[in-house]
Amino acid sequence: GLQPPSMIEEIEGELEIEELADRYIAELKRIQPRGPYLLGGWSIGGTIAFEMTRRLTAAGDEVTWTAVIDATPPRLGAKYFDDSAEIALRDAEILNALGISVSPETVPKEPDAYSDGPISHRIATVAAWMEEHRLMPGGSDVERRARMFIVARDNLRAYHRYQPEPFDGRISVYATDTSIELIDDPTLGWGLLARVDAARLQGEHESVQIGRAHV
Repeated sequence: GLQPPSMIEEIEGELEIEELADRYIAELKRIQPRGPYLLGGWSIGGTIAFEMTRRLTAAGDEVTWTAVIDATPPRLGAKYFDDSAEIALRDAEILNALGISVSPETVPKEPDAYSDGPISHRIATVAAWMEEHRLMPGGSDVERRARMFIVARDNLRAYHRYQPEPFDGRISVYATDTSIELIDDPTLGWGLLARVDAARLQGEHESVQIGRAHV
């Protein structure tokens, strides 16, 4: 799978979904210069796979299969950035995924002004915030956890800024029972943007994650 650039590179600031798609396409073409390509991604990775498909086909490349696994097009928009309750919920979910037990009611306010600058500086800021508020299990690698927090947070922010354009092609959407019940649409909203072959997966969103890569 393809790893988020901020996990392995010295990235400046946040990357948009379109920028992530371009970087992944460049890496894909480094390994396989020409199609046909098979693409797939879980959660936000499914959204990136959709954008990669749009860009590859627009450039004349052949994508024979795109799997969007339990992902929805963005729905919250500006609310995700302006609502303090949404921010607290997001940060608590990320920290809990990193093994740090907090609730939206107890998660401390994010450090100020850490969205810009080199990833190394941002990691130092978040690591200091984690240590100040004791947001680390004993013996943990605080810098690695800080990087993972930033990557997850940046990807979610990029996701909610993303405005997908229609794709004149077909994708496969694999949706869990819980996501279909939440959205009330077996295509999870992708049917408004592309032709969709929909399939149902048993279980919940987290249970279908495969490895750490998003795409």
